[in-house]
Amino acid sequence: MASAEHMKYRKMEFQPNVPDTLFSEDEIELLVTYGSWLAALMRGAISPETPAQERFVEVCNGNKNPESQFEKVWAKYIKRKIWESENPDYVGKQEADLLVNLGITGRGWGVYGHFK
Repeated sequence: MASAEHMKYRKMEFQPNVPDTLFSEDEIELLVTYGSWLAALMRGAISPETPAQERFVEVCNGNKNPESQFEKVWAKYIKRKIWESENPDYVGKQEADLLVNLGITGRGWGVYGHFK
């Protein structure tokens, strides 16, 4: 059973603001449903409680390649958000605010981002 802290983030709806031409309906649904929780794991706001969550954090830190559906969709999402941060003329205010909330500011990002 997930801790109360994990459940708090699991209950939060996430607004990924990604083009449906680049993300499938299933990928967007995964992000809407689990994005707040995945972002909290990535940022270290909550600690991993399972081996799968530990692996997810390792993927976010660039130490492992994404394999699970969660890892692949989140890596794709972060790559997109990194692209948006590097192309400010493309990004609108709502997306720019999301980038800041995810901790994506400035340049120098790796494939999976710099998450601390």
